[in-house]
Amino acid sequence: MLVIDKNYADFSGLVKSISERNIKEGKKVFHCEVNKFLEEFVVAIRNNTLESFRELCKNYDELIVDGVELLGEKFKTQEEIRSLIDFYTDNQKMVWILLSKHPNEIKEIDPLLMDRVNNFGVILTFEQ
Repeated sequence: MLVIDKNYADFSGLVKSISERNIKEGKKVFHCEVNKFLEEFVVAIRNNTLESFRELCKNYDELIVDGVELLGEKFKTQEEIRSLIDFYTDNQKMVWILLSKHPNEIKEIDPLLMDRVNNFGVILTFEQ
């Protein structure tokens, strides 16, 4: 599911509520905030623990990718997130992609990642 919100701050509470509900139902939810993901990804590369990092990221029932549009030209990180999205969708696990603008408005994003974003089944747009 792709969720777009023009007023990003208002809808972070919605995502938090969904995550909390799913956790109460016993699901493990990975909320992947891209800036934090980027930091941990770089540390894993530097420490030669990338495979452990990847396995840890895949050990959840549901994935929330928050802020893909913030990655700019960080193509290796985009590739890693794309691979993670592929893993979740291939295993019929729920994926949420949260954006502050429509994918067509986002520049400097890997076309393969944008392909994943644009081909999700349900797109919700929240505007004021």
